[in-house]
Amino acid sequence: MMREKGADTLLRLGVYSSSDAVRVTVRNVAEEDTALPPGYSYYMPKRTVALTFVVSEMYTHWLLDDMLGVHWLLSHHNSATNPTLNANGTVLRHAVAIVNTAQQSSSHEHMLAEYFTDAPVAKLNDLQQTCFRRLIAGPAQHQLGGPGVYKTTREEVTAFRDSLLRLHKLDCSSSPNRIIIVQRSSGRQLVNANGLFKMLRDAFPGYQVSVERLEERTHAEQLALLCNTAALISTHGSALSNIVFLPPSAHVFEIFPYGFTRPTFQGFAAKMGVQYHAWHNTDRARATFHPEVLEQYRLTPSDRAAIVDAPHYDVKMPWAGNMYWIQQDTRINVKEVVSLVHKSLPHRSSPSVDL
Repeated sequence: MMREKGADTLLRLGVYSSSDAVRVTVRNVAEEDTALPPGYSYYMPKRTVALTFVVSEMYTHWLLDDMLGVHWLLSHHNSATNPTLNANGTVLRHAVAIVNTAQQSSSHEHMLAEYFTDAPVAKLNDLQQTCFRRLIAGPAQHQLGGPGVYKTTREEVTAFRDSLLRLHKLDCSSSPNRIIIVQRSSGRQLVNANGLFKMLRDAFPGYQVSVERLEERTHAEQLALLCNTAALISTHGSALSNIVFLPPSAHVFEIFPYGFTRPTFQGFAAKMGVQYHAWHNTDRARATFHPEVLEQYRLTPSDRAAIVDAPHYDVKMPWAGNMYWIQQDTRINVKEVVSLVHKSLPHRSSPSVDL
């Protein structure tokens, strides 16, 4: 394959549905052609080069669209003559190179190298007059976001999960013993997370209960926690994308803020066979809204009032409405949440705690 200067042919890489398509021209060079045109050179000629589009900043889309998609791409094109995975499904990082077609950079981009290649990730715009011995492009919408969710199988997601866990040499217990309460560093706070922690600790002495700010840990540290977790408790948000790293016996408890619901993670849990539970805040007095989040949007007074004065979130609202309703802090009913967990994990709970 040869990339020519002035590329303008449309090549759809199957990125998340809201992402732009990528324009690039490629033309086949016959196998018998050994001499390259003047000024051209091969890029990583001994490796399989994956041409992809990775730009997501939101953890959910980075993990389950971008990263999952790249893993599917490498798996789909794995072969005996040009292996990209070893016998147990782990990516052969020394045999793969990544070329990112996105012009802008993502704060997660370094993870491409951590998981898929031991070479620096190249930008397509930096590779003018470049030839490739073996070029694959994708991920052809095999992701859990956008239209790809209908193509992606549990087996594909499990293979992705296991590949990452093996890469970090993690020992994941067949009898998970952790209960994790996720507390975000900013926004969507569980106001009384410490109260929930104390009651769960007393009610479930057979488990290690902790409050975790996952974004403050390395991804390897996060995976080590998650693959030994029996119950994951979190407000609606990207932390619940980690459903894919939980053991099959795990339970997920999603905390929905007042007047807001969305089925995204219930669908992920069903895909992975993980038990899903939800607690909905039905008391507006337990919610703390943050009107300041609306300041970054150009809203008329009537548009703002339609968002703030609404009885609940409406999918017909502009994006500002989504952010206003999703970013509220929640003071949960601790006994209700603990009772919900108790019904799921009764075999190690303490009968001495009054629920």
